[in-house]
Amino acid sequence: MKNWIWILLVGLLAGCGQAEETSPVPSEAEVLQAAPLETVTPFLLSVEQVQEKLDAPGWVWLDVRTEEAYNKGHIPGAIQIYRPDFQSTAHAYKGMMPAKSELAAKLSEKGISPGDTLILYDNDGNVNAARLWWLLHQFGHEQAVLLHGGYRLWTNRQLPIDTLTPTIQPKAYLFANEEKPTLHISKEEVLAAMDDPNYLIVDTRSWEEYSGQQQKAGASRPGHIPGSIWCDYIYTLNYDGDYTFRSVAELAQLFTEKGITKDKTIITYCHTGVRSALTLYVLQELLHYPDVRNYDGSWVEWSYHPELPAAIVDTLMQ
Repeated sequence: MKNWIWILLVGLLAGCGQAEETSPVPSEAEVLQAAPLETVTPFLLSVEQVQEKLDAPGWVWLDVRTEEAYNKGHIPGAIQIYRPDFQSTAHAYKGMMPAKSELAAKLSEKGISPGDTLILYDNDGNVNAARLWWLLHQFGHEQAVLLHGGYRLWTNRQLPIDTLTPTIQPKAYLFANEEKPTLHISKEEVLAAMDDPNYLIVDTRSWEEYSGQQQKAGASRPGHIPGSIWCDYIYTLNYDGDYTFRSVAELAQLFTEKGITKDKTIITYCHTGVRSALTLYVLQELLHYPDVRNYDGSWVEWSYHPELPAAIVDTLMQ
C-alpha cells in the first residue's frame, strides 16, 4: 500500500533535477498532506474517475440511502441498499452488524458477485456508505470503494441521475477472502482497553451526546465511555459545503490536536457504529493509522449493560 508514496516521491525529485543540492527532500508525511485524497487510498474515487464506470462490467454501484430517497433519483444503474439490510436483529438493541452469512445472503439478493468492484455512496458525507464499506472489508470483500462527495457532489456537478430501478439477477454470493478481525472490537475488549495505555478510545458523536445532554433513541442511559476522547466525525467533512472529506493536512491537524496519535491502537465508537466506521475510514485510509478498530455495538450496546461504567461532563464546555 505504501508503494504509491515512493512513486510520488520519485516524481517530485525527478521534477526537481535542476534544484540545488541543498533543496530539502519532502518527507512521506509532507507528500501525503499535499496529495489529492483520491491518491492517498485506492478505496476513494472522485466523480471524474467513476463516470467511465457507469456501464463498465464488473463495477456495481450501491446507493446506501432509504428506498424513498433512492426512488426520487439515483446514479444510473445503482442498486439500493440501506442500513436495515446489513444489521442484525438478534439483539435486544438495534444496529449491530449481521453475521457474515447474513450479509452474503443480502449481497446474493442484490445480484452481487465476489469479483465485483462496489462503488458505495450516500447523501450524508458517506457515513452510511462507510458503515457498509467497513463490513465488506471486514468480511473479505476488498473491492469496495467510496465515491468522494457521494450523491450530493454528483448532483451538484449536474451529472446523470435516473429514477429507473435496474433488473437484478440474484447470485450465489460467497466472500472470497479471509475476514479481518482487527477492524472490529467487542465490548469486553473495550472494557479491558480502558486501563491499557496502548489504546485510545475515540467518541465520534456530537458534543450533546458525549456530554450527556442528549440521550438518543436506542440508548439506555446518557453519557460516554470513561476516558474516551471526544472528536465529532462531522469535523472530518466539509459539512457546510460539498460533503467531501477535509484535506489530509486538516485531518492530520484535527486528530493531532485531540491527542489521537498513530502510536496507539485507536478504538472508534458512536451510537451504533456508523459514524465511527467513517472515522475509522478516515484514520486508516486517509491518514494511514496502522491499527484502528470500530466498536460495533457502540453506545447503544454499552449503555444497555448497567455493569459497564459511564461518564457525563459536569461543566458543559466544548
